Amino acid sequence: MGRNSRKHAEQASKIPRKTSKKKGSGLKQVARTRRATRDIEQTFDDYLGEVDGDTAERFLNEIDAAIAHIREFPGTGSPRYSKLLTAKRLRFWLLDKFPYAVFYIETAQHIEIIRLLHQASDIPQHLKK
Repeated sequence: MGRNSRKHAEQASKIPRKTSKKKGSGLKQVARTRRATRDIEQTFDDYLGEVDGDTAERFLNEIDAAIAHIREFPGTGSPRYSKLLTAKRLRFWLLDKFPYAVFYIETAQHIEIIRLLHQASDIPQHLKK
């Protein structure tokens, strides 16, 4: 593994599983399931191995931006798949420059990122796993 590849792999492994709530901000804490973490790491590794480190890094930046948006405006994600899967609070938010969707559930206490899925995949099947 080259110097840049190692650096990017270390970045992916340091993606926090939880984002702390700032005092007085009113924003909920964001947590990720292990499955969501694996989805993100696998996609990062795919971009790193098949494209380049810069693209992989841009992918992580897109994930950060999507999670920041979800954290600030959790109700803006589409509930489309919640109807198909009878998961009432399930929503998703699309990444801007990559063909992936971040699936999450908002509870009274926090927001849980449950999956990152490619838009062309069999999403209902993946969400049932």
